[in-house]
Amino acid sequence: MRYDYQLTIIGGGSGGLTAAELCGQLKLTNVALIEKEAEIGGECLHTGCVPSKALLHSAKSFCSSDGHGDRDPWSHVRDSIKKIQADRDNDASFESHGITVLHGEARFIDPHIVKLSSGKTITSKFFLLATGSHPRVPAIDGLDSVPFYTNESVFSLDTTPRSITIVGAGPIGCELATAFAMLGSTVHLVQRGPDILPRDDPAARKLVQKKLQDLGVHIYSRTETVSVTKRTSEIQLLICDAKDKSAQSVLKSDTLLVATGRVPKNELDLQGAGVVYGDAGITIDKKMQTSQSHIFAVGDCTPSPKFTHLAAHQAGKALTNMFTPRPLRSNAQLDTIPWITYTSPEVGQIGLTEEQANKQQVEYTVEQLDLAEIDRAITDNDQGFIKVLLNKKRRIIGATVVSDNASEALSLLTHMYYHKQSLSSLLKTVIPYPTIASGLSIMASKNVTDQVANSVFSNLLFNKWRK
Repeated sequence: MRYDYQLTIIGGGSGGLTAAELCGQLKLTNVALIEKEAEIGGECLHTGCVPSKALLHSAKSFCSSDGHGDRDPWSHVRDSIKKIQADRDNDASFESHGITVLHGEARFIDPHIVKLSSGKTITSKFFLLATGSHPRVPAIDGLDSVPFYTNESVFSLDTTPRSITIVGAGPIGCELATAFAMLGSTVHLVQRGPDILPRDDPAARKLVQKKLQDLGVHIYSRTETVSVTKRTSEIQLLICDAKDKSAQSVLKSDTLLVATGRVPKNELDLQGAGVVYGDAGITIDKKMQTSQSHIFAVGDCTPSPKFTHLAAHQAGKALTNMFTPRPLRSNAQLDTIPWITYTSPEVGQIGLTEEQANKQQVEYTVEQLDLAEIDRAITDNDQGFIKVLLNKKRRIIGATVVSDNASEALSLLTHMYYHKQSLSSLLKTVIPYPTIASGLSIMASKNVTDQVANSVFSNLLFNKWRK
């Protein structure tokens, strides 16, 4: 059968754009990119990573300048999106590399045919599904009759609210609580569980929670939202203790933000293609293949962790497997994904936390360095720590970095984690000074000298030296 395209990518977010960019770089022809919305870029560019980090930048500037930083943080948010869009995330940029960009909602007619909402029907030999996710909206009494924001709509604000209640204290909730508090809003942060940032290291959570409280954020842990109502311009949340439902109180604010996670977008009539999917997303194997061998899926629309960098990584793997003979396709899979939560301080994590290692009964030792021992942290008034978990072979099985520049050190630790390198291997690397990452050299040196000092052979040599 002759197809209109060799490959059709559905979804113009991180995964889809990475695949399209790779196709352009490899000069692969007959590739189409379908985006449902009028503009490509997806959640990361328009409602996720880019606007949230732009807002945090403005907020930190505003806070550090005693209110004399970015006077209009929302303009900076919009300008950041426009700049990235104008530079590279636009139809013309991809079309200049031979990619056909189409807009409209796609629906499968059969495993090789999709129909767009425009009425156009196309056929394709391969498909890559990268349709992303959308905010999870919890079942709260009255929520459907009250105006509220999610991360998909909050960046449309023109002014900073005087007060805001945020339901959900995961990464999105904590990052936006940080930004709004720095911008002067009264912030209420409601968390159903006992802790904010429940996936992160307990000591890291404690530091972030203290900083949020220092910024004036009111944190309500072990708290459920019973109902939501609107009184004139005021939104009222009836909340209760998660264990004692009779212990109720009311939170009042101008604005309500719901940040309770994300769920996959799978609106493609997948049954028409014979693709297996469920509530967690499109079922894929380690090759990124769906139940149809010519249809691959990556990113948030699958059960994978919801990270932009993971979607991009998976897209490269899917594309490689797509054009590789089946017996040679890669089964290699990253079971562990690093992440950074951009609070103040930032929290970076790769691999196991101590809490997780103990639950899994994994043997480990800990090396920890307080930022107070790092010169750059002192000059920047940066507070936090670097912690690594080591197995019997002294290789890194987990790392946590809490710092205003956590990404700086975590990137190096992530490389070491994936390549199964020991902490002592850092002594063969010259890390620039003064940086937060230079603290890793201090940690490695302490780790090695502790081992040497406790060695029987070393003690014999030292005794000879002392004579």
